[in-house]
Amino acid sequence: MQSISLTSNHAPRRVFDPAVALSVLIHEASSSTSRSQSPFSPPKSKAEEAGERIHLELRQKITYLRDTAKSSYTEKRYKDSVAMYTEAIILHTNNFTSLPKPLKNPTESEALASMYGNRAAGLMMLGAFKAAANDCGQGLSSIW
Repeated sequence: MQSISLTSNHAPRRVFDPAVALSVLIHEASSSTSRSQSPFSPPKSKAEEAGERIHLELRQKITYLRDTAKSSYTEKRYKDSVAMYTEAIILHTNNFTSLPKPLKNPTESEALASMYGNRAAGLMMLGAFKAAANDCGQGLSSIW
């Protein structure tokens, strides 16, 4: 690869390497938090932006439900905890119509397995052992 020398009366001699410049541009584009997309991709349609906004709101609601369910469990309000984990699982799976694929999206699969496991803990505290065992099986099947 050929480098180009740049000289100036006021600046020290610098060497421009196009490969380094390209890698810096790619790194800045991929690590920038102020941009929602790559500068090399076409602009998003309003429908795509709305879909992303809805997805973000859904993720925030699931996170809120999980956090609240966890607090309910630690406060020994097991029925509330089970109900909130159930709602979070329903939202996470789009009313059980869309299950994450473990190999394609391990983070989503692990989150679902965690919710099933935590709901199983609440069910065990309520004495619903068969339902808890079923949730354990569902959690394991979501990651395998």
